[in-house]
Amino acid sequence: MQIIAFCKMPAFYCKKSIIFLTGLLTMQHRPKDKGTCTAYKEELAAAICNCRSGALKKLFLIMNFTATFLLVCCLQVSAALYSQTVSFSGKQVALKDVFSAIRQQTGYTVAANARLLNTAGPVTVEARNEPLPQFLTRLLSGRSLQYEIINKTILLSEKPGAPPVSVREKQAAEQLPALMEVRGRVTDSSGVPLAGASVKIKSTTAGVTTNSNGEFVINAKETDILVISYIGYRAIELPANSKALGMITLLPVENQLDDLVVVGYGTQRRKDVTGAISQIKPRDLNMVATPSVAQMLLGTASGVTVQQLSAQPGGGISIYIRGQASTGAGNSPLWVVDGFPLSDGDAEPGSGNRYSYGSRNPLNTLNPYDIESIEVLKDAAATAIYGSRAGNGVIVVTTKKGKSGKPAVTYNFSQSVQEITRNFDVLNATEYMQTANEAAYERWLFDNAIFPYGNTIPENAKIPYQQRYTDAQVAHAGEGTDWLKLVTRKGDIQQHNISITGGSEYTKYAVTGNYFNQHGVVKNSDFKRYSVRTNIEQKLSNIFNTGLNLTLSQVDNRNASLGDNLWENSSILTNAIQFPPIYPVYDAEGNYLINPVYSPMANPVSMLEIADNTITKRVLGTVFLEARIGEGLKANVNFGLDNQLGKRNQYLPKTMIYGLSVNGDAQISTSEKFDKKLTATLNYAKKLKKEHSVDALAGYEYTNFDATGFNAGAKDFFTDILLYNDLGAGSAITRTAGSYRAPSNELASYFTRLNYSFADKYYLGITGRYDGSSKFGANNKWAFFPSASFKWRAIAEPFLEASQALSDLALRISWGQAGNQNIGQNAFSYYSSGYSYAFGTPGKILPGVTLSQLDNPDLKWETSTTINLGLDFGLFKNRLTGSVEVYKKTVDGLLSARALPSWYPVGSVADNIGSTQDKGIEITLDSKNFTGPFKWNTHFTLSHFKDTWRNRNENVILQPYEHKNDPLRPAWTYLFDGILQIGEEPPYAQPLLLPGQEKIKDVNNDGKIDINDLALAGTTDPTVTLGLGNTLEFKNFDINLFFTGMFGRNAVEDANWSRWGVGVIDMINQGYNLMSDVQKRWVHDRPGTIMYSGTPSVYQTSNKNFWFNGNFVRCRNITLGYRLPAVKKVFSSCRLFADVNNAFIITKYPYMDPETNTRAGYPNQRSYSLGVDISF
Repeated sequence: MQIIAFCKMPAFYCKKSIIFLTGLLTMQHRPKDKGTCTAYKEELAAAICNCRSGALKKLFLIMNFTATFLLVCCLQVSAALYSQTVSFSGKQVALKDVFSAIRQQTGYTVAANARLLNTAGPVTVEARNEPLPQFLTRLLSGRSLQYEIINKTILLSEKPGAPPVSVREKQAAEQLPALMEVRGRVTDSSGVPLAGASVKIKSTTAGVTTNSNGEFVINAKETDILVISYIGYRAIELPANSKALGMITLLPVENQLDDLVVVGYGTQRRKDVTGAISQIKPRDLNMVATPSVAQMLLGTASGVTVQQLSAQPGGGISIYIRGQASTGAGNSPLWVVDGFPLSDGDAEPGSGNRYSYGSRNPLNTLNPYDIESIEVLKDAAATAIYGSRAGNGVIVVTTKKGKSGKPAVTYNFSQSVQEITRNFDVLNATEYMQTANEAAYERWLFDNAIFPYGNTIPENAKIPYQQRYTDAQVAHAGEGTDWLKLVTRKGDIQQHNISITGGSEYTKYAVTGNYFNQHGVVKNSDFKRYSVRTNIEQKLSNIFNTGLNLTLSQVDNRNASLGDNLWENSSILTNAIQFPPIYPVYDAEGNYLINPVYSPMANPVSMLEIADNTITKRVLGTVFLEARIGEGLKANVNFGLDNQLGKRNQYLPKTMIYGLSVNGDAQISTSEKFDKKLTATLNYAKKLKKEHSVDALAGYEYTNFDATGFNAGAKDFFTDILLYNDLGAGSAITRTAGSYRAPSNELASYFTRLNYSFADKYYLGITGRYDGSSKFGANNKWAFFPSASFKWRAIAEPFLEASQALSDLALRISWGQAGNQNIGQNAFSYYSSGYSYAFGTPGKILPGVTLSQLDNPDLKWETSTTINLGLDFGLFKNRLTGSVEVYKKTVDGLLSARALPSWYPVGSVADNIGSTQDKGIEITLDSKNFTGPFKWNTHFTLSHFKDTWRNRNENVILQPYEHKNDPLRPAWTYLFDGILQIGEEPPYAQPLLLPGQEKIKDVNNDGKIDINDLALAGTTDPTVTLGLGNTLEFKNFDINLFFTGMFGRNAVEDANWSRWGVGVIDMINQGYNLMSDVQKRWVHDRPGTIMYSGTPSVYQTSNKNFWFNGNFVRCRNITLGYRLPAVKKVFSSCRLFADVNNAFIITKYPYMDPETNTRAGYPNQRSYSLGVDISF
């Protein structure tokens, strides 16, 4: 408010002034008391007598004209004044606050002596659309103040006869208690200062906010009560003279019912939410030694299953919500970052030649330290607002924003070292030679039908036995070459993060920078990220707000070969396991040694010569303009973009077998994704009367998806030195180049949501979205996805309000539909290029295109329909809170390929085939076990689900062992029934079985072993997942322990056996090394019951040695922290911590890791970290 202070001036001493006379005639400034009025008249008469008669006539003529003019002006001013209305409501508010509201509503400025306002005392006033003069008269009634309006200025002055200001100040000072300066500091339970916390004097409007260090200074009376509050924390009240003000600790809101939860295109109070939503805060996440947001969701939210596909730096993560009910369109949830829905995948180019770098996580470009909250939307009531892309659930990520106050700087640093937790256990040189000799002898006995494989005596053998390695060679073999050790190392991670936040009433900003650098435990596997994010919000006026959220990031990967194929085109780890330990790294000439028995197997160390690097750059941003049109009504326009550019450079040198065969091979690939979206929404939120609340949303959204790519390559280089930096150095006839542009996809959407509540007891939610996509057939480009939900807060009922044990109870029910369109860029790319055909002149090959897909005008989205029942509860003043969800989801119109009678040029067509079903239950519990000086909190999540078929493709003929309602990803096997021992009679169904070979159970008792005897061994999907977190605090110390578990995944394939374990005899003879467990196999002079001999059998074998129980409980991390006392002018908060990530695992799984890909996959690591979090 603009206040002009001025001194009181005498108003009536211009005796001969025309202005004075005009003012007299228009009755302005006329004195009220009689004495002053008499003096006023005498002065006026004297002035008139001093004027000449002619001048007097002229004067009166001017006065007459002036009076008429002023009368008209007054009428106009009066009309303008009464058109200005004021609405205000306040109790015991300062007078200057009232005039500030007047200025904001009317534009009228107040001019007054500052002391007049300071001594006026508080007022209590109510007004609704009241004319300004009438409001001012009521406002100043009974006070020693009067007002006058001149133009757009309200002049305040003392009423005649009022005591001087100095007297009133003295009187007020004698009546009021003395003010004192109160200082304090506000922090959270961890000692982190809360900048921007509110400190107010109770029952007044007087207050301040804390600075970046959480400190405040306020003038208060000794008898005042201070109210300290902060969003998301429980407010407390303390006397102004309390010693506890020196260090005030605010605790999070216990029941969090008034906390805001991010939903689709908006927010809601937690108690207003009718859908199934889990919220995750940064305090629930472990930022240390974790490059990806996705990895942090492990075990933190019920219903969310996270599997680490590869433990490599930045490795792939599989996330799904409430099972994997889709069989052909993917099961990944929709990620929404600051309102921008991300499309599937990333722009990182795939393999340009023989070698793959394994799986990658497309969310690696996001900085976990930027996160303010993560909401997981699970049922259709929560997801239907996202329509055709929400069938697999939605994960909403909200990043941090600026806050009013002085700049606050936070710096986070951590340094980690990593080691392999469980490596592949392979044979050393001595064991290899012994096993090779045993295998060769066993095969000689078998081939010659010598006991126990027949009745032939050794002397009659067709070929005499020849020992592969002499006893002397075995005795001197030692450990040999440890190929795994040569291609692995100790890993390390270093991370820096800095954030600056601050702002004013009109501008708020947040800027963060992140640097993450990881050297993996496999050589040549490195990950580096640079990230900068800016968030700015600007209040343009009382109506308009605007803002920008922009993230720039770059990820550099140095790739180790982690392919899934055989021989040289496989993983560096596969070759390190398979390459025999009896051979050295280099031959006699100093070149990489080639396996003399099986040359296609790559020398593992030679694979370190591969130069393979990828760079991914990303720009992710949104900009918005918001207008508050009226009370409760606001409009928002939001534009966003996600631009990803990936580049891969690769060179295969001549030191490798394949590189040597082509004299060097260089490949350069680039790809780009460019997604754009425009969203416009109109939101109306209003509390009607006392018990009715309405929140309505309507919106439109348009999204465009583009993807392009380019690749070039060359072979036959004269030197390896240039790598991929000069393709021109390769042979001209080997140079290649190509490009592509995926068909542009568009998605247009109309959506709406209506939430209604009555008495904070009954809640109703309705949403609908109408989507149109260019991906689908002409007859089904548009589809509608509705939902409805209801919630009853039973705790608000009178019959439960008096409950001592029950502090919260609410029941929810919802129904709705959402879609799935994850079928690639476009279902109608009818033709593909890159094909050639001979035309005309014999032998002349011409380029062309070929038909690659058929049009299906009826192709549409997968549609998931979900019914959800939920129970929210709190016990013992919310010492124990939780929720239980029971749901059933059906997916109809599965997107898949329908086989056609022909095979060329197109053998299938995209279609909607079959349906699946997913049932499950989710439990979330939070308990505050101890709340005194020693605090102990527990967070527990448990999820159980089962995916099954409902209806299958009508063209699919079920096998005899299959059933209509089988799991979606079953594991079928012949049942192991033991190992045939020497002298034992073969089973009736396997009359030709030999000793050492496995017996198979005849399931249907038909006297033979065939596919009718296959049985369900389990599923590769876990059916139960859990998370358990404990946080303990005492004084400045805190300890966090977090466990995750996965159960029901009792059919985990271990490809180690299928490649180099079971067929021990043949694999040794082919030059492969083996896992050390092959020493447990059955041998004629050392018979066993665990592993069969590996001799060729005429019968089917079981998968006993291929599939294992994958249940586990993992200690995900242990963190110990200590918070240093604040040091003024140095730091406001400083926490030192030590962390162990992947501390230990409890499992019966015998090999690498039951969670990661076991096909010679990247080994899991244990990380030891030290770090500091400091605020200035």
